[in-house]
Amino acid sequence: MSPHQTRKGIIIDKHYRCRSYAGGHLPCKGVSLPAYEIEKAVVAVVKNHAHLLTPLDASEEYLNRFEHFLIFWKSLDAIDRLRLLPEIVDSVEFDEKLSKLFVKFDAEAISQI
Repeated sequence: MSPHQTRKGIIIDKHYRCRSYAGGHLPCKGVSLPAYEIEKAVVAVVKNHAHLLTPLDASEEYLNRFEHFLIFWKSLDAIDRLRLLPEIVDSVEFDEKLSKLFVKFDAEAISQI
């Protein structure tokens, strides 16, 4: 999915929509999800399920960096967390048949922050 926005006067509607033929996948026309809801869900994953973001073969150094990332993440306000999302999210995919959203995080970017 890729970000998209439309403008109606002073109102900006931000959402994510399927990219046609992205990565060799067939297009999922008409699928558009509100950006705020997706971003809120991703923030909740980082906040409540951070243990799921650590690779199974993570080194001690990575785990130490990740621990620092979590401390840093908790110190941010909601707006700063949303600004940071594009740096730590590798991809967002929507499975139309399952009506599920899958988020892949960039472990290297997380360990560098």
